[in-house]
Amino acid sequence: QVLQVAADMSDGYLVDKGGQVRAGTQAVAAASWLARAQELLGTPVAFRLRRVSHGNEDVARDNEVRDDLTVRRFNPGPDAPTALSPAAGDSVSPDELLLVGSAFSDPDGDALQASQWQVAADCGSFDTPLVDLWKQDRNEYGGVDLASGDELSDALVPSLSGDSAFCWRLRYRDAGLSWSDWSEGVAFTTIPSRWTDNLLRNPGAEDGVDSWVGGPIESLADGECDGVAPRSGQRYFAVGGMCEEIVAQAEATQSVSLVLWTGQVDGGEATARLRGWLRSWAGDDTPALGMRFLDADGVELGELAPVDGTQSEWTLVDEQLAVPVGTRRIEVRLLATHASGDDNDCYFDDLELKLWFDAPQEGDDDDATGDDDDAVDPDVTDGCASCSGGNAALLLPLFLVGWRRRGRVALS
Repeated sequence: QVLQVAADMSDGYLVDKGGQVRAGTQAVAAASWLARAQELLGTPVAFRLRRVSHGNEDVARDNEVRDDLTVRRFNPGPDAPTALSPAAGDSVSPDELLLVGSAFSDPDGDALQASQWQVAADCGSFDTPLVDLWKQDRNEYGGVDLASGDELSDALVPSLSGDSAFCWRLRYRDAGLSWSDWSEGVAFTTIPSRWTDNLLRNPGAEDGVDSWVGGPIESLADGECDGVAPRSGQRYFAVGGMCEEIVAQAEATQSVSLVLWTGQVDGGEATARLRGWLRSWAGDDTPALGMRFLDADGVELGELAPVDGTQSEWTLVDEQLAVPVGTRRIEVRLLATHASGDDNDCYFDDLELKLWFDAPQEGDDDDATGDDDDAVDPDVTDGCASCSGGNAALLLPLFLVGWRRRGRVALS
């Protein structure tokens, strides 16, 4: 039997050129409808929702079904997965850790629709996880499925603290939108990181705009000047004018000295990794992250061309590039390009600049300078925020110097 119910969709969708929903529709109380339908029909029922599109100003569609899902009132969830790797007691690298779960299994044959992954400080509580990743089988943005080819049974954690203890777990959701139980938590530890500490000062705007020049650059709290919520902490950077007067093209920079690592740099043994979380308001304005390599006279030796993050959610930009021989400073760049609206909605948070070195030079205690540690003047840092990290070079290298990773991953 079929009970047809007409849903009022008169509010419709407002979709911008990037494919983002700009105004919502009326919510459908599916659970209540299913309960009422079951009363009328006297048999278990299902709710099928299809979204039919006529396209937009850029892409014409003729009643094309873009989404189709069936929700059952009594839908058993998937079997609880097992956290396979890292296994209990494993000691792993904290750099780009891959979490692996068991194969998806569902008692009534539903397909796998989503997975959620959490990492906490211990297995006692996941109330405030350190990592909380949610992956879906489809993530369409600007006409491109960003989740295409992405396995939902594993998840890449970009970085964790080294020499620390953690616990992780996962769960699956089926195509009927029912979640499995969480897997049992699995405790593991990390070895010391291969990267230095973060060399950027004030990387998340918590100290205002200290250590950054140019702009205009502002440190904003949640909702200040009609902005967004920080990715973490209490504040984030806005470049180009939010509370201040708008600038169509803006750039804020921070210069980081490499004075303690001239030996490795001039030996061609250093790799720089630049990471940061970027977003805009509605995908119109364009924030971008880049860096320049400068010699002692300020002459540019090379650069990481700016990589943008135009999505309307916090998006990770993660780049690696070999440091050119002769580099004495790295200039990190936050760029903002205005396209529309009353503000330049280019936001940045949780920025990182780290270095990785090849194998230690013979006769050097920790490979942090190219000379014996006793010969290093600890006061000669030239503004270096964190000049530790030499111990990381004692580990065997994971990457070839010059290997470069380009990519943007949207995480919720």
